[in-house]
Amino acid sequence: MIVNKIFLPELWFFFDIFDNKSVLAFKNLSCKIGIIFFNKHNMNQETFFDKILPFKKICTDKNQFFLVNYISGRRCFFGSKGAFIYLSDLRKNFSKVFCKNLRRNNFLLATSIHNEIELRIACKNNFDLIFISPLSKTKTHPEILPHSSINFIKLCFKQKRIVFALGGATNINFKRVKNKYLVGFGAIDFFLNLNIKKQCTIQKK
Repeated sequence: MIVNKIFLPELWFFFDIFDNKSVLAFKNLSCKIGIIFFNKHNMNQETFFDKILPFKKICTDKNQFFLVNYISGRRCFFGSKGAFIYLSDLRKNFSKVFCKNLRRNNFLLATSIHNEIELRIACKNNFDLIFISPLSKTKTHPEILPHSSINFIKLCFKQKRIVFALGGATNINFKRVKNKYLVGFGAIDFFLNLNIKKQCTIQKK
């Protein structure tokens, strides 16, 4: 699928529906922010699909762009714009036929990569949205060293296609690596912190 970056959100919230702070942040987000419902707890996919239904309705009502984290290729989650699939799950749980079926339903395919080898795999499998990680240190994976700004930018230019930053991303560190292929970024803490600041401002008033 040819992705037109004009119609894509520049910012993406990786939303854990079982985290109360994330739920509050989600409810306060602009409809211009893309949502990725990610299965942080590796829940059974059918159960996960059922759990996100109330939040899907909110996205639909707000006309908000959202993707759903697939961990196996069994059935499609209709209503979303596409599927976020980790490369490790792609190798284990997805057939080429299932991915073709997703594309027939005009689903975008998104993933995250951490090095040049994974970038090549993502491009070979025709992923539409690729998140390069980590941009900075993260709370979720403190043991993983972030890319230097130079190496991050080099990865952006390797395949000459639009990419997004992920992993400790903020407006400040995003500006350090911004280039013609880097469209925006995905994050968790960035949006949680935005919501905290917003609530503090409301309380002061």
